[in-house]
Amino acid sequence: VSQLKQLSSYNAGASLETRARLRLEVGSRESCDEKKEQMLAILSRHYGGIGASSCVDEDLKNYLQADVPIRLVNDSDKEKRITSILVSPKANGVRLSVAMDRGRFEAMQQEMEQAFYQKPEVEDLSITIVLYNDAKDRPVLTTARLAYVDGKPIPEPTDIVLESGKKMEITLANVSRDFIFANGALPILEVRPEDQNQSFAQIQFSPTSEVKMTPASKADPSSENPRKADAEKATLEKEPAKENDNTADVQVRPRDFNTLEEKVRELTNSETGVGGN
Repeated sequence: VSQLKQLSSYNAGASLETRARLRLEVGSRESCDEKKEQMLAILSRHYGGIGASSCVDEDLKNYLQADVPIRLVNDSDKEKRITSILVSPKANGVRLSVAMDRGRFEAMQQEMEQAFYQKPEVEDLSITIVLYNDAKDRPVLTTARLAYVDGKPIPEPTDIVLESGKKMEITLANVSRDFIFANGALPILEVRPEDQNQSFAQIQFSPTSEVKMTPASKADPSSENPRKADAEKATLEKEPAKENDNTADVQVRPRDFNTLEEKVRELTNSETGVGGN
């Protein structure tokens, strides 16, 4: 939560970096070992600096696993990254939207296919935001929709109190994930103070919570623009997250996508835009 407040003091386009764990399914452990360096070079061109990487076996399947950067971005992601978390103002708090650039993802698919005669798909991709409340003795109120919160289905907008020092995992429902891939972005979470008399900007955090920011330009300190963006994690299967870990897991396998815009609009009865109120 502190990262959301920090990000809100910057103008649109400012961002901070979190890490994602990307998993690509491969045919065998031998194939992964053989093609690992070539695959990492392609991933680096599309995601940026690659961190730790390894070939892993899990549930009788084989994966190349690599840590890649993912951005939390104030309001809009003009750089069109494959995956990002967008943060925009919403009443006395912020709204988080998950964004994917389909063109960038398909470009990576094509490059992988040309090199290895097979390509990663997004069939079982699931995106999970891990929200950790590091405020000093202050609960926050979250509103999630079209998602699973700590494994429980939340089809309609539902308020959930997140106590200080606690975390929650918000995993997108399949219809949300498919809509994001087909249409670019979808709001899925709002965060604001539980105390209606307190502004989001007044929430206090430990000074050690501040992280390195990439500013577009610094906002006027006198302006009130309360917002917030938090830890993210994209994973095909859930893995336990550390309480203050901003790591995201992304795992991909095969599938065809249909445009689900009408269905999502029917379920949400709201706009699909990311910015604004």
